[in-house]
Amino acid sequence: MSVLSLGGMITLWILASAIAVFGIVQRYQAKKVMARLDHTLEKAIAGEPLQAHFNEAYTSKIEEQLQQFLAIQQQQTEKSQTEKIAVKQLIANISHQTKTPLANILLYNQLITEKSQEPQIQAFSAEIMRQSEKMQFFIERLTKAAYLEDDLIQLTKSEQAVMSLLTEAVDSVKAKAEEKQIKLDLQATSLSIFYDFRWTLEAVVNVLDNAIKYSPPHTTITINCESYEFFFRITISDEGPGIREEEQAQVFERFYRGKAAQASEGLGIGLFLVREILFGQGGFVKLATNKKQGTAVSLFLPK
Repeated sequence: MSVLSLGGMITLWILASAIAVFGIVQRYQAKKVMARLDHTLEKAIAGEPLQAHFNEAYTSKIEEQLQQFLAIQQQQTEKSQTEKIAVKQLIANISHQTKTPLANILLYNQLITEKSQEPQIQAFSAEIMRQSEKMQFFIERLTKAAYLEDDLIQLTKSEQAVMSLLTEAVDSVKAKAEEKQIKLDLQATSLSIFYDFRWTLEAVVNVLDNAIKYSPPHTTITINCESYEFFFRITISDEGPGIREEEQAQVFERFYRGKAAQASEGLGIGLFLVREILFGQGGFVKLATNKKQGTAVSLFLPK
C-alpha cells in the first residue's frame, strides 16, 4: 500500500470520525434544547412562573421566543382572571347594597297605597311598584349570571317530564303574550329526560320572553320538541324580524344588546343565562334566523 493511499485512508477516517462526533454533539444539543422546551411547556401548563435563560446560541432562540409567548399568554390569563373577580365582586356588592333599599321602597309604597285612596296617588304608587319590581328583576339577573359563570350554583338533574316544564314556562309568560295578542302554540310531548327543572325553566322562560318582546302583535310563537339519539331538542320559533347576520354570533354574550334591542328595556343577560344553563347540564343552544321566517332558538339537553 502506498503512502499516498494510506494518508488518504487516514484522512477519510478522521473526516468520518469528525462527522460522527459532530452528529453526536448536535443530537445531544437537540435533546438538551427539547428537554428545556418540554420543561418550559410543562411549567406553562401548570401555571408556574416562567424564567428566561438568555443565551447567544442559535438553538436557544426558539426557547426564548417560546418563553416570551407563554409569558404574554400567562399575563393575559392573569389579567382576565383579575377582571372576572372584579366583575363578580361588583355585582355582589350591587346586589347586597340595593336589596335593603328596594325592600324599604316597596314597603313604604304599600303603606302609602293603604293610607290614601286618591286616584292620582294610587296611580303613582302603581308606577313606583312597577319600576321597583323591574329593578329587582334586573339585579336578580345580574346575580344569577355572575353565579352561573363562576360555577357557584349547583345544577341538580333528575328525571322529569318535559311537558310539565314547558307548560309552566308558557303559563308564566301567557299574560305578556295576551297583551300583544300573540298565540303560544305548545306542541305536546310525552318524553321524560334528566335535567335541572328550576334552571331549565329559567332558560325556557328567557327565550319565550325574548320571542314575545320582539314579535309583532297578532303573530304565533311555536314551542315544539324533537328527540335524537343523544339529545332532546326544545325549539321556540317566532315570526319576528329576525336577527342581523353580523349579530348572531354575539347575542349569547353577556351584556350584548343588538341594534333592534336598543329601543327596549333589558340588560343583555337573558340569552347569556340560557347558554350558561344549557352548558352546565352538558347541553348547548343553537340559533336559526332570517327576515322572512323569524327566529328559532333550539335548546339541546342530553338524554
